[in-house]
Amino acid sequence: VHFNRVDRIQLATDRLRSRYSWSRPLFGNTASGPRFAMMHSWHRASILLCAGIACTLFTIAGSAPTGAVLGIDLGSDNSVVAIARRKGVDIVSNEGSQRSTPSIISFGHEQRFIGEQGLSQRMSNVKNTVTSPKSLVGRFFQDEDFKRDVLPRAKYELTEGPNGVACAKVTLCGKERVFQPTQLVAMVLQNLKKIAQADHGS
Repeated sequence: VHFNRVDRIQLATDRLRSRYSWSRPLFGNTASGPRFAMMHSWHRASILLCAGIACTLFTIAGSAPTGAVLGIDLGSDNSVVAIARRKGVDIVSNEGSQRSTPSIISFGHEQRFIGEQGLSQRMSNVKNTVTSPKSLVGRFFQDEDFKRDVLPRAKYELTEGPNGVACAKVTLCGKERVFQPTQLVAMVLQNLKKIAQADHGS
């Protein structure tokens, strides 16, 4: 049976809707309490969009590729990795068997802790743990909106970087370091890539 691009996108969205109903919680409870009550509509839409893009790539290629297509929903608080394979879309679980990964980076005395590991370091290393790195992207330190919305909520130190960009100042391996938002987001994406590779085996 031949499917055109619209049919492929519709098929992927129907599979997701049947697997994760709009009224049912997607994430269950953890040992520390419920992580999410329900998945936000924009979060769900992002995953459906990833499925649509994957199906479009299948059509452009002419046939389903031997590998898989990776989709990432980079969130301010949590991120999700989805892989289009075997005529469907799978939500990838991380090393903690969770289908969402905290967008957190904790800088320690010897190394960085990202995702689930960063979350476990959050309470004991507050000043060197960067949360919601996505919220810093495109922000300038001197902007009134930034000073009102972001600066008071940050538990870590924020400083003005090159061209007035808001940056995070932390201590890594005993040395004071300043990281730009793009660098922080890259660390989160790199961790999500490792999660996908561990699941897919490539």
